[in-house]
Amino acid sequence: MFGREPAILIAVGEPLTRRFLRLTGQKSTNPPASPGGTVESDQGETPRQGARRETAEEIGLDREPGRLLAVDWSSGPGRPPLVAYLYDGGVLDEEDFRAIRLQEEELLSWRLVPREELAARLPGPLGRRVLAALDVLAAGSGTVELEDGRRVG
Repeated sequence: MFGREPAILIAVGEPLTRRFLRLTGQKSTNPPASPGGTVESDQGETPRQGARRETAEEIGLDREPGRLLAVDWSSGPGRPPLVAYLYDGGVLDEEDFRAIRLQEEELLSWRLVPREELAARLPGPLGRRVLAALDVLAAGSGTVELEDGRRVG
């Protein structure tokens, strides 16, 4: 019925704010960003469940994702389209910062990045996607629909 490769990839993320938590020095081929990864849909996992699991795995904070901020359809060469869901990861306090434990197999470090530096540090659709999600948070508006990080509709 279906081939071995997925027709659509699903990714999730949780921008965590005090400013913006950026994971740096990732050992994978993915650009460093907010905690997130892929949804284990073959295990029955939903995007919201995947966001929570990935945040716990990558930085050791097990927290319920907040509201859905953005959905982004992202195309790219050599891979199926990606649908990314970004949830409100909440505001971190000093206790949260002390509790961060990085997943050593994937991450080397983390840092806070001011909003004005995000576009330079997260190029292309990823940076636009995160900025759009932060705009939704700042405005208190509803979920934004994106294509390659750009608003549609």
